[in-house]
Amino acid sequence: MPVTRYVTYRNLGTTPVTLDLAVETTGQGGTVPPGMFTASPRRLTVPAGGTAEADVTADTRLGTTDGTKTGVLVAAGDGQQIRTALAVQREEESHTLTVRYRDHQGVPATPSSSVVARPGWGTSLDDNDGDGTTTTRLPKGEYVLETLFSASGPDDRRRVLMVAPHLQLTEDTDMTVDARTAETIEISMPDDRAAAETASIGWSLPQSTDGTSSVWEFSDYSTLSVGQVGPSAPPGRFSAFLGGSWTTPSDRFSAAWTRHGSYYTGFTHHVRAGELATLKISAGASAPGRRGLLSATWNTPALQGFGGRGTELDTLPTTIKQHLLATGDLSWRVELWQTDGEQNPEAVLRAPERTYQAGATYHTTFGTGVFAPRVFGESGAWRHGDVLSMSVAPFSDGAGHLGTSRTSKTRVTLTANDTTLMETDQSPFDLSMAPYATATDLPAAPTRYTLTTDFSRDQGVAAVSTRVTTRWSFTSADPGDGRRVRLPLSTVRFDPLLSAASTAKAGKPLTVPLAIDGPAVDLGVKSLAVWVSYDDGITWTTAPVDMAKSGRSVTLHHPKGAKTVSLRTALSDTRGNTMNQSVISAYTLTP
Repeated sequence: MPVTRYVTYRNLGTTPVTLDLAVETTGQGGTVPPGMFTASPRRLTVPAGGTAEADVTADTRLGTTDGTKTGVLVAAGDGQQIRTALAVQREEESHTLTVRYRDHQGVPATPSSSVVARPGWGTSLDDNDGDGTTTTRLPKGEYVLETLFSASGPDDRRRVLMVAPHLQLTEDTDMTVDARTAETIEISMPDDRAAAETASIGWSLPQSTDGTSSVWEFSDYSTLSVGQVGPSAPPGRFSAFLGGSWTTPSDRFSAAWTRHGSYYTGFTHHVRAGELATLKISAGASAPGRRGLLSATWNTPALQGFGGRGTELDTLPTTIKQHLLATGDLSWRVELWQTDGEQNPEAVLRAPERTYQAGATYHTTFGTGVFAPRVFGESGAWRHGDVLSMSVAPFSDGAGHLGTSRTSKTRVTLTANDTTLMETDQSPFDLSMAPYATATDLPAAPTRYTLTTDFSRDQGVAAVSTRVTTRWSFTSADPGDGRRVRLPLSTVRFDPLLSAASTAKAGKPLTVPLAIDGPAVDLGVKSLAVWVSYDDGITWTTAPVDMAKSGRSVTLHHPKGAKTVSLRTALSDTRGNTMNQSVISAYTLTP
């Protein structure tokens, strides 16, 4: 409908003034169509000492784009010009959504939370007057409505979670969310002693590029009921999930279930032992008084999962059995966090995400040396145009779990032709997956670069790998075509058989397997050399590399009375890319 407003002009002079009126237009929502703003009359005479009015009309029926339309009403005459701003909002097709809330007794109630969302957008529906009804105006479209009811009594912990996965708003809509239709969730593990530790439930919009989703986390499911409101969504529009963790003094169980299109109206599953894969985990720590946190995060090809807050481990080193539901298309990523006595994070190690076989048993060791940078998965360096970005997991363990640690020094430098292009000092470094650094304005032509990382950490955090220095040299050019390519950084990983405190015996020989990660695996190794030091890197002795078909290794002969073993490595691939590394106190020795 056209909307008309009045503009009044006042003449303070002693003679009449004639003004010619015209409209200039702009607009955020696309070009303002001709005739959307009109002024009448086109010529206006304002009497001396008096006023005159002009009508300005905005007609939003014109045009095809929505949004804010703006313009200026220009009144010119008698050598002067008056400009008046104009604006109108052309609303996209919208409708009124009325939601009536009924609690578990069927009476009107104000929910603890009510949210309506669509990909990339969401808003709360607030029952400000407490009458159990909300009314809001929303653009035409498909939405998800999520409502949480919480009991109001001090000893009543009941909660009801209701979700409408496919709310189609094509006209004014009146709907009811009735908590009485919700049903309970009952999940049990094969071990009757297993007590719930975390319980999470949520939904996601797979077609959303920004990951529009909702997750609720509770201590258990005993007080929660859930239900669906209205119809299910078409394929690819909505996914729901629930899961959690359960523990005994020696075991941890993690399970998750997903569904697509619909939400849960109750859920019951009694997990059988044959549905689980078992991980027997040895969790190490080289410093005394450390504690831990073990978590497992699930994923599916269609849905990004959720892991909960994890199980606290009262002391490290320790052993624990982690059981994972291994049915359907679930994959899992297991993490071990090292914490101090106050449960403040000090280090984290992450196993690669993978699937497991139901009924199978796996053995894995977290948190024993040798700790050093590992190039694998998301850990490495990349070139995109004139930008180099690096994110290397600096304290990955001997088993290959990507890891980082609280450090006292974290320094990264990039040089080329004796010129420093980047130098960062993140000392001390607290915790994320890996220190991150970027260099910009790099030359497009092939150039030889040297990237150096230098990490140190206090012995209160770890008694091993107290300083790790790595230097990579490689040639790089702009990949062109907007491509982002991985840079040829390779690493050498030592995986000796050590105690859970990363110790070995002095006076005894030890064969240390080593593995290569990164482009050198495919390009081929031109040379590989290893040195060992028993005096924290003051003197070094060559340790010949055994290139047996079963795998590379070095055999070290630990002197009696030695306290530490440090390792130095030099690697070159067939393209001339090199890596030189020293690990001070790679592991310690005991009598």
